[in-house]
Amino acid sequence: MIDIFDPSNPLPDESADSIAMLKAKEQAELEGRLAELEEQESTLSSSDPSMIALHKLEKSRTLMGLERGEEAWPIGETAAQMFLQLEDWENAADCFDVLYKCEQPGSIAALGQGIWLAVTFPMDMELTVHLLNHVVDETPDDADGAAVAATTALFLVDHRVDDDQLHNKLHF
Repeated sequence: MIDIFDPSNPLPDESADSIAMLKAKEQAELEGRLAELEEQESTLSSSDPSMIALHKLEKSRTLMGLERGEEAWPIGETAAQMFLQLEDWENAADCFDVLYKCEQPGSIAALGQGIWLAVTFPMDMELTVHLLNHVVDETPDDADGAAVAATTALFLVDHRVDDDQLHNKLHF
């Protein structure tokens, strides 16, 4: 019988090992995706700014996933500017979400820009609620920002979502 209280007989932490393996696998997949994106850069047609911006968004998202926010920031910022010029508000808001997650000095301002776009222009409600949830998560308990963001999300879901299943999913 193993004495579980004996420090010389520690139980193996299989869940920690499993989490570490999953994280390593995810990192390897992201590194592979980044290599793919870098390889594709040379074949992008310079005549289609939308495709170039989408590529930059994906590269920025991948770098952010690799916790390389400093590298991701300028690429995502360029993509956001391109989407704004194209008046592609939804993809611009998505870029601002990535920029927020880069944890750089301008990240809070980027989140504000993304929320402004998502509230001003009708777009994917899941993205809109996701952006507003950042405010709910980040606001200190003694501030009103979370309540304002949550109320805004509820209002937008109630007024912009016709699909009952999606409405129930997003209503919190």
